[in-house]
Amino acid sequence: MKGLKAKMIYFVTFISILCMAVLLSISYKISYASLHEEFKGKSIETTKKYSEEFDKWLGIESTNLMEISKNINHFKIYDYDKLQQYLAFQLKEKKSTSSDIYALFPNNRMVSGADWIPDKSLNFRERPWYKEAIKTKQVFFSNPYFDPAFKKIVGTISYPIMDNGNLICVLAADIHFDSITNEVQKAKVSEESYGFLLDGQNNIIVHLNKDYNPDGKTTKNLSQIAEGKLKTLSDNIKNNGEGFEKYVDYDDESKFFTFNKLSAVDWTFVIAEPTHVLKDKLRDLLKGFLIALIISIVISISSVYCLVSKLLKPVRELTDYTKYVSEGNLDKNIIIKAKDEMGELGSKFNDMLNSLKNIVSNINTVYSDVINSSHDLNSKASSLGDISKEISQAMEQISFDAVSLSENMSKQHKSVLDFNEKIDMMSLGMDMLKKSSNDKGAIIQANIQNLNQLGNVNKKMDLHFQTIYNVIESFNESVTAINGMTSEIVGISEQTNLLALNASIEAARAGEYGKGFAVVANEVKNLASESAKTADMISSSIEKLLKEAAKFDAIKQESLQIESFRKEISGEVLNSFSLIQENLKDDMSKIGELLVQIKDIDSSKENIKTIIENVNEISQQSASATEEITASIQSHTIIIDEMIEDISYLDNKVEELSDSVKRFKL
Repeated sequence: MKGLKAKMIYFVTFISILCMAVLLSISYKISYASLHEEFKGKSIETTKKYSEEFDKWLGIESTNLMEISKNINHFKIYDYDKLQQYLAFQLKEKKSTSSDIYALFPNNRMVSGADWIPDKSLNFRERPWYKEAIKTKQVFFSNPYFDPAFKKIVGTISYPIMDNGNLICVLAADIHFDSITNEVQKAKVSEESYGFLLDGQNNIIVHLNKDYNPDGKTTKNLSQIAEGKLKTLSDNIKNNGEGFEKYVDYDDESKFFTFNKLSAVDWTFVIAEPTHVLKDKLRDLLKGFLIALIISIVISISSVYCLVSKLLKPVRELTDYTKYVSEGNLDKNIIIKAKDEMGELGSKFNDMLNSLKNIVSNINTVYSDVINSSHDLNSKASSLGDISKEISQAMEQISFDAVSLSENMSKQHKSVLDFNEKIDMMSLGMDMLKKSSNDKGAIIQANIQNLNQLGNVNKKMDLHFQTIYNVIESFNESVTAINGMTSEIVGISEQTNLLALNASIEAARAGEYGKGFAVVANEVKNLASESAKTADMISSSIEKLLKEAAKFDAIKQESLQIESFRKEISGEVLNSFSLIQENLKDDMSKIGELLVQIKDIDSSKENIKTIIENVNEISQQSASATEEITASIQSHTIIIDEMIEDISYLDNKVEELSDSVKRFKL
């Protein structure tokens, strides 16, 4: 019992662990996907938020430059001195964000708000901020650079000033990127994340690693840093506006890179976050799952232990009582108070015990009857012994007479042999006739089978004819449908003609009163649409008719095959009856031969008659002995009848015992 309890506990524990492990795996995968999506969404949302702030800041700078440009254009401040004074005034207002505001004229003359006079050998008209502003006729942001004079990241923003389609100058400002630099350095999704900013060529503008920031001499490209580990990321940034990807960073740590392009300028803001941040969250979640698993297993084992103990208590009682019954004790019933399957098992066990008691009682009764019948059979067997002695004496007399009969039979042996030979020949002929009759029977049986197959063929033909009738009915329905649709088309055509007539009448009243014609034309259009629908319905009916016609062809082919098979069977039946005719001719010939043999037997009849007379004489001598034997046999018969009755009685008792035992399976 301990083994059963342990097995049940082990099994339920194993199932619980297995189910919880499967649940844990599924939950972990779902949680990983959910956390990953949450992590990804948060990173993308943060990146977009900072990108929008950068766009907003750049938009403000663009607006400021365009306002200055509008004022210059509106007040026609094209004089170099006046323009310098105006730009100096604006620079003073925006000194916190700009290092200089200047205008470059087509003659390469530069007017600076900071009163900076460049070297005349410098051709600023080849600078990207000048050329791109003229080309796009919009605000243009050049790639930022490190200004050694201010020791800051500076970028040039430019905008063309046009007058009646003619270029006056290109207004530009060198703005400080302190605000953007500070925001990029503050941008984080988690404590271990950092942000960096790229220009249109993926050159680094701001980065956590100061070695990658511009130094006034060179700029670092994202695809070239960290031994090219981020080249794939650089390529994807060029091809996509936003993304969330996983790479190994410059510090050899795996990180998620979330990037988003700014809308105001072709720059990209990127946030890098270590992948272990996500793994740490998953690890904490996994710990919770494991704790839940352990608690569930403990609860399952405790519950199973209590349940198994309760379930096995009736089993223990039943086992103890079974041991008691196995010792031959049938005087008690087991009492199980449970109302579940175990209680039902105890009840069935008591029923089995009661049946066993009845069987044992029945066996004892049958045993007593068998003993009594056995004594009666012994006494009757003694009587049969005495009668057997009398029969033996009578048999000695019959034996003596049989010797005389044998001597007489020897004399007639030759005649009997001849008679036997004729009988054998006749028997052989009859055997041949029997064999021939059997052959006829087999042939007739084969013909019956063929006729049965013909019956099956006729049934198939009936089914095919029924299918043909159904197809014909379907054809009739389709034709009826076509007739109905044709009537609809005729009706529609008549209405169309009437409407056309009305349209003609209305057309005669054309002019500004031609609105009625439009209504009629619309009705004609609707009727035409109904005609098209009806035509489609006719097309569908025609397709249905074609499909039904295809069924006709298939049924025709199968009917031809069935007809061929029927002809083949008919040929076999005809051949079989031909064989029967030939066998009948052979039988007639054999019957003639048997008639001749029967005539020979008739000629030997006298000899056999003489033999029978001699045998009759000897039989008369044996009659008296036979009468004595008959009397003894009658006495034996009476005793045997009584024995048969006793045996029949015993057989009935044994049958009762057998019926009682049949319910048990060994």
